[in-house]
Amino acid sequence: MNRWQEHFAAVLNCPEPDVLHEFENDTEDIPTLEVNMEAITETEVARAVSKLKNGKAAGTGNIQPELLKQSHHT
Repeated sequence: MNRWQEHFAAVLNCPEPDVLHEFENDTEDIPTLEVNMEAITETEVARAVSKLKNGKAAGTGNIQPELLKQSHHT
């Protein structure tokens, strides 16, 4: 326990840095992330449902993956 206390005391109790990074003045080109904003297709849903693993816990909607897979096949 003492060693953890020493570790975190050293890691967390550091002096403020002398030089701070100015993010506003960054001139590096930041790559743009292209996001598809089109409506989700049935094919995309089917692909995602088929990748669900059996035997996993239900999600926030309390729906088991097996139930989603079965409902998609009928």
